[in-house]
Amino acid sequence: MSTQQEQAAAQLTDETASALVTAKTALTLAADAAQDVDAGLRRAEDEIGELASQANRMYDSDLPDRQMMYAQEAAGEIGRRIGRGHEGLDEVRRQLGRASGALEAGRRSLGELEQLPGQQGEATTRLRHRLDSLSEVVEAAGRGTDRAGERLTETSRDLDRLRQSPERVQDREEAADAIRRAGRYVDEGVMDVRGGLRGLQQGLEDAGQEANAAARESVELATAARAGLNPTPAAAQRVSEGAAEQDLRHRSTGPTQGADRDR
Repeated sequence: MSTQQEQAAAQLTDETASALVTAKTALTLAADAAQDVDAGLRRAEDEIGELASQANRMYDSDLPDRQMMYAQEAAGEIGRRIGRGHEGLDEVRRQLGRASGALEAGRRSLGELEQLPGQQGEATTRLRHRLDSLSEVVEAAGRGTDRAGERLTETSRDLDRLRQSPERVQDREEAADAIRRAGRYVDEGVMDVRGGLRGLQQGLEDAGQEANAAARESVELATAARAGLNPTPAAAQRVSEGAAEQDLRHRSTGPTQGADRDR
C-alpha cells in the first residue's frame, strides 16, 4: 500500500472513531431525555390521585360544582405535564437523529477504508457488524419513542373530555363516574408510557456502551494504520496508542448538557 493510501487509511479510521464517539454521546443524551420524561410523568401521580379523590367526594359534597372544578384543575396540571413529556420525546428524537447520522457517517468511512488494499479483514467486519447493530437499535428506539408519543396523545384526549365537561353538576353520580373514568384511563396511559420509557432508556444506555466499545476498536485500527505509515519502536507505539485511548475517553466522557429537567 502506498504512503498516500496509508494516510487515507489513518484518516478514515479516525473519522470512523469520531463518528462513533458522536453516536455514543447522542445515545447517552437520548437516554437522559427519556429518563427526564419518565420523571415528569411520575410527578403526575399526585394529580391522578386527586381525580379519584374528587370523584369520591362528589357524592357527599355540599358543593359538587367545586369538586368538578378541582378535578378539572388537576386534569389541567396533568395535561401540562404531558405537554412537557411531548417536548422531552422531541429531544429524544433529535438525539436519535444525531446518532443515526453519525452511524451513517461512520459506515461510509469504514466502507471507504475497506476499499483500500489490505484493509478489509476481521477487524473491519466486526466493526461493520457493530455499526449495523447500533443502527437497528436506533431505529427501534425511534419506533418506541413514536409509540410513547401516540399513547400520550390518547391520554390527553381522555383529559380533554373531563376538562370540557359542564362546570355545573346536574347529576352527581354521572359526574363522579366521568372523573373516575378519566382518572383510570389517564393512570393506565401514563403507566404504559413510563414502562416503555424505562425499557427505551435501558436499551439506549446499552447501545451507548456498545458504541464506546466500537469506537475503541476503531482507535486500535487507527493506531495500526499510523504504525504502518510511520514505523516507530514498539514502546513508542504503545505510548501513541495510550494517547489515542486517552483522547477517546476525553471525547466520550467530557461535559455534556442533557435535556431540560421537568419544572
